[in-house]
Amino acid sequence: MHEILFRGKRFDNSRWVYGYLSFIYVDGKNQDGFIYTNKAQIYSQEDCRSYDVLTETVGQFTGLTDKNGTKIFEHDIMNFCDDDGEKSYYKIEWNSYKWIAIDEDGNVDDLDKFLCDMSAVAGNIFDNPELLGGES
Repeated sequence: MHEILFRGKRFDNSRWVYGYLSFIYVDGKNQDGFIYTNKAQIYSQEDCRSYDVLTETVGQFTGLTDKNGTKIFEHDIMNFCDDDGEKSYYKIEWNSYKWIAIDEDGNVDDLDKFLCDMSAVAGNIFDNPELLGGES
């Protein structure tokens, strides 16, 4: 078992908040009946408050840490240095039944492969998209 923890960017000031996913707002349904929303709430244990967060930024803790002991969350970007010192970047996502790492070219691998003394959290897709070739 691992710690259940979420994070998301606050709606009011874009700061990260960590805690329990406590509520998702429902704005309505589209023509196919799918619920859509742009806001959720995360309850922070640090100050015992719930904060509105942007839904697209909500990510769950994988239960794993990098070589520095940093918790790895969904949407994080990991850097991996191979034996030759070449650095590659991978974003972390949930794929129906397991955590996966996706490289800049869209190649998919199990997250477990990157959990070694050569991998570290480099950022996330919201604050550091340039690591994966996106705009900053």
